[in-house]
Amino acid sequence: MDLNGVPQPQMNWDSTNLVDTWKKFKQHVGLILDGPLAEKDEKVKITYLLLWVGEKGRDIYNTWQLSEDDAKKLSVHFDKFLTYVQPKQNSLLARCKFRYETQSSDTVEQFITRLKLIAKDCNFKDTDEMIRDSLIFGTSSPKVKEKLLNEGDTLTLEKAIQIAQAFEYSQGQLKEMKNLEPSTVVHELNLPRHSQYNSASSRKNHKTSDRTRTGPVNQNRVKVEPHRYSSQQGCGNCGRRHSKHEECPAKGKKCNSCQKWNHFAQVCRSKQRVDEVVLDTDSDSDQEFFIDCINEHNTFINDKNKVKRDQAFATITVCSKPIKFKLDTGSQVNILPKHIFESLKFNGTLKKSPRILTAYNGNALPSLGVCCLPCEHGSVNSKLEFYCLDTNSPPILGMQSCLDYELIKLVYSTETTCTSDSDPMTKSSVLKDYSDIFKGVGLVSGKATIHIDSEVPPVVHPPRRVPVALRGRLKSELDRMVNADIICKVNGPTPWVNSLVVVEKPNGKLRVCLDPKDLNSAIQRPHYPMRTLEDILPQLSNAHYFTKLDVRSGYWTISLDEPSSYFYYL
Repeated sequence: MDLNGVPQPQMNWDSTNLVDTWKKFKQHVGLILDGPLAEKDEKVKITYLLLWVGEKGRDIYNTWQLSEDDAKKLSVHFDKFLTYVQPKQNSLLARCKFRYETQSSDTVEQFITRLKLIAKDCNFKDTDEMIRDSLIFGTSSPKVKEKLLNEGDTLTLEKAIQIAQAFEYSQGQLKEMKNLEPSTVVHELNLPRHSQYNSASSRKNHKTSDRTRTGPVNQNRVKVEPHRYSSQQGCGNCGRRHSKHEECPAKGKKCNSCQKWNHFAQVCRSKQRVDEVVLDTDSDSDQEFFIDCINEHNTFINDKNKVKRDQAFATITVCSKPIKFKLDTGSQVNILPKHIFESLKFNGTLKKSPRILTAYNGNALPSLGVCCLPCEHGSVNSKLEFYCLDTNSPPILGMQSCLDYELIKLVYSTETTCTSDSDPMTKSSVLKDYSDIFKGVGLVSGKATIHIDSEVPPVVHPPRRVPVALRGRLKSELDRMVNADIICKVNGPTPWVNSLVVVEKPNGKLRVCLDPKDLNSAIQRPHYPMRTLEDILPQLSNAHYFTKLDVRSGYWTISLDEPSSYFYYL
């Protein structure tokens, strides 16, 4: 047979879109007639066509009245079938389907192909423009949508496809580059030991906190309930396994570690790990003190045990014992580790901390208490307040204590050394030499022109009522703006009148604004592409200095030409 292994075309007469179905069927038939059946005559090809259209197609064929010559022409049969299915096309349904088509997980190329196929049945006057709009509204990427909208009316379908595909390719390349980067997952955390601050007793007390912890560190742990039981891990109060109905052996017993009741020292939760922070919510005060750093890291250079001095330390005598403190200007309080406090043999007791200590990352630091200790450095003798923490970090001397003991000096200004014979630059000299800059309100060169749609009728708003308490200050502010040439009085009629809006600032002054709601609807705005962060960053690659400027009364620096000023009457 001539068609061995060739799939046979079949016409689906029950399709909801017969035109599209017929086009695909005709294309399939044409490939076979021009291929395996190319040498057959016209009559044989018509026979094959009537076989492939099925029983319903032959019923349609039987309704035709063909002449003897037309019955022998294959093109006539194709035209007759097309005429039959053509009225069945529903352009409204195709447009509805086109309107709600979205990209979903398809690529840009697949999405555009689907849109072009659907648009064939929509009978659009400008198919490219409709496909462009559907690409903007149906894209799955907000950044692509933003880039396309920034192009404005100059955007064409070809350019829109280029922008969307370029972004799609760049995202794929970024994912590929990210997969090639080495993993940064922390599989192990080794906690440093500071032997210069540890005694034998403190290492024993912190045996749990010196262990190595594997896996990511959770820095937001919370307090556990007073009694916790697990059949596999044992009781949380005694550490042993017993039935939940049995009385816990730790009930009524005092812990040898924290001196609290109803648990043993081996499961005492007061022994905190160094990598664990417990949130203390029992403080009576909401005031927080900030601790910048409580860790010391030593860096060795050239294998000669030379320490890189990137931190400042000072020796302070506390209770007749010299202690090396780290000077931390970012800390608002003085910190004393527990093991150092115990070595001082202080006769007093720790008082409950009245404040919450907060680390740099925002986590609360649990304090064991606060005390005042006599300190001496040089000729300065005084009592300093210390917060006691259960940590192996070095003791910290806060900013205020550093200033009191004259360990640091704050410099709030710098002096400019003048090498020439002229006088040094001062504030008064700058104001005198550049007096024209500091007078009045600065203006940007040129004047702005507002374009109004002439077909929009002007709107005149009635004056809004101003509270009696603000009328005096409002008149003073308006007079000041008139004297500064910001606004001017108008006595004649004007086509546009906007509503007055008065806003009181936190400092008590008034901000005078207008509400141009109707005027905004009549303004013809120029369109400029809005540059994104991705467009700007490459141009800043070699930048060294960045300046942030805040313009005071920025809108006052732009002057309107005379015709445009008539639109902004109050």
